[in-house]
Amino acid sequence: MIPVLAFSLMSNSGGKSGAFSGSPGDGGTSCTSCHSGGSFGANVAITHDVPATGYELNTTYNLTVVGSSSSSSNGFQLTAETNSDNAKIGTLIAGATSRLVNGNANISHTNTTNSSWNFQWKSPATNQGGVTFYAALNAANGNGATSGDQVVTGDSGVINSLSITDEKRLDFSMYPNPALSNVSIQLP
Repeated sequence: MIPVLAFSLMSNSGGKSGAFSGSPGDGGTSCTSCHSGGSFGANVAITHDVPATGYELNTTYNLTVVGSSSSSSNGFQLTAETNSDNAKIGTLIAGATSRLVNGNANISHTNTTNSSWNFQWKSPATNQGGVTFYAALNAANGNGATSGDQVVTGDSGVINSLSITDEKRLDFSMYPNPALSNVSIQLP
């Protein structure tokens, strides 16, 4: 019995498998389904290097989940979803202190001594619209049980795509090129 219990506690300290980011696509489910009762003044922030103008297609960006709390240990889970239908979008790439879970649709911590985790997200190769990153932070009291922990959720806000859909592309010709004084533009 003791080895089974120890294995269970060790596996959860490396992040829960499944969908627990608190996102709409994860059904709003977060770590509160197991962890509750604590009060550590916890907060979660998601930072990234995606330009304010939006993400480019097929491009890798750096993300960081930062948890602040007075707890002795922390964990997180994050996912990326489209704004149109909450489908998973892009590819999450684990860093040194994170791992992929839920069929690679979510990313979680590998240890609970950190309060900041760095990893990457590769945007999709085709335009799927805006993306939002959702994260849940578990500020744990370190007793190895699920009571006395505080869970908070947060999101990045909408990040738009820089791509142009085929329907919005304008196909035209411009001549002569180079021109001195007049230019002709031919539209379809």
